Amino acid sequence: MIKPFREILLTQLITMKNVQIKITYYVAIALKKVNRFHEALKYNNYAIQKDPENPDYYNNKANTLIDLDRPHEALTFFDYAIKKNPQNAGYYYNKAITLHEMSRLWEALEYYDLAISKDHNNADYYNNKASVLHELNRLDEALKCYDQAIKINPKYADYYNNKANTLAQLKRFEEAQNHYDKALSIDPENSEYYNNKGITVINQQANTLFECKEYEQALKNVVAAIQRNPEKEIYFKVQANTLQKMNRFEESLEQSECAIQKNPQNGDNYRQKGFALHLLNRYQEALEYYDQGIEKNPENSEQYYYKAFTLCQMNRYEEALENCDYSIQKNPEFYDHYYIKASIQPIQTNLKKHQSILIQLSKQILNIPIYIIVKLWLYLN
Repeated sequence: MIKPFREILLTQLITMKNVQIKITYYVAIALKKVNRFHEALKYNNYAIQKDPENPDYYNNKANTLIDLDRPHEALTFFDYAIKKNPQNAGYYYNKAITLHEMSRLWEALEYYDLAISKDHNNADYYNNKASVLHELNRLDEALKCYDQAIKINPKYADYYNNKANTLAQLKRFEEAQNHYDKALSIDPENSEYYNNKGITVINQQANTLFECKEYEQALKNVVAAIQRNPEKEIYFKVQANTLQKMNRFEESLEQSECAIQKNPQNGDNYRQKGFALHLLNRYQEALEYYDQGIEKNPENSEQYYYKAFTLCQMNRYEEALENCDYSIQKNPEFYDHYYIKASIQPIQTNLKKHQSILIQLSKQILNIPIYIIVKLWLYLN
């Protein structure tokens, strides 16, 4: 009778130990959910110490390290999880997301593919792969992945929204708007979809509806976005930009001020308000806002470019040229800086100065629209 009793007792102790480790693991998860990441990490370490063969513990530790902004360490623990269980698609997917957020796009793509190879039926895997392909400018491939995500889960609005963004990038505007509408039909309260329908951001300020010159419709969608989420700064910037294009400058000025109130640390908001003041011929006030924008973000070349433009209107050419130089210094790849600098040089000045500018400009020649070259050539001659 003694031997069976000991065996039963030993089994119970082992079971209790395993339960204790599991409890530790779940405590770590609970702590992570309430943003107590350092404590969660301690419990993750304890779980791994007690059961080093469980891949979930490594995966959970990796996710906690990401929350602690330690992504490089996280990658190591995703690798441990994958090594322990190479058939779990989720581990590859989590590593892919981390690589994606670190802008290591080609590696991210590789791990999304590995996740898909383990699980062909997870729509998120195709959606995130499409996002990387979009960033790599492989837009047609991205569309195919979005289509696959939609095929697997046709009720998830984000997939239609994301596909619409890619269609807009391809200037397939009517298809893009149809997909925004599909996203809105599934989630009519999502402010992002209204905003994106009104302004699919390409090169920061261009969008589908602007390209189609449908400013009134764009404005309606941005207003709808603000109504649903009035705390988002970008919506007010988009509205201000739309109103500027409609020559409604006073209203644009009001929306630019709203953007500043939402985020007073973003120098671009001051630049946008400065340009609204410029359009109202309030040049001195415009300069004051450009200066505030420069103070907030002195590395943004556009701040100096816009300031130079306003100084030209005030016939303050020496200061304008100085700001052109600052702008070029901050971003020597942006040809508009060279064009405005050349255009404000008086024709009577030494032609060699113009020639030196053209030499700089010629370095960018492959990227410059021909009308800019023609206009500049005519001006200098």
